[in-house]
Amino acid sequence: MNTHIFKQWFFDEFVPKVEKHLEEKKLPRQALLLIDIAPSYPEVEDLKSGNIKTIFVPAYVTSLIQPMDQGVINDLKLKYQKFILTRISEEDAASLIQQIKKTNVKNAIYWLVE
Repeated sequence: MNTHIFKQWFFDEFVPKVEKHLEEKKLPRQALLLIDIAPSYPEVEDLKSGNIKTIFVPAYVTSLIQPMDQGVINDLKLKYQKFILTRISEEDAASLIQQIKKTNVKNAIYWLVE
């Protein structure tokens, strides 16, 4: 992500889709995009289109307002680790090493589902 890509997305994708949604719902043309602070984002003054604006969420509050930061990710990691440790204890070392070598993202996703 960089400033140019984000601005392009904001004006070419986000604003038109928001305008279309607001028009379909017969709502006034005003919206607010909340984003966290990242060095790749442009200044909020550069991310305005009429009453469609952007503001940065204050630093260090994402864990308070974003559900994925409220323990969901940590819980998933703990369950995944337990699953992996259970698999390790059920297999011998040689087959485990072979399985790890063959592991890919698809396997990891299926393990998460389990």
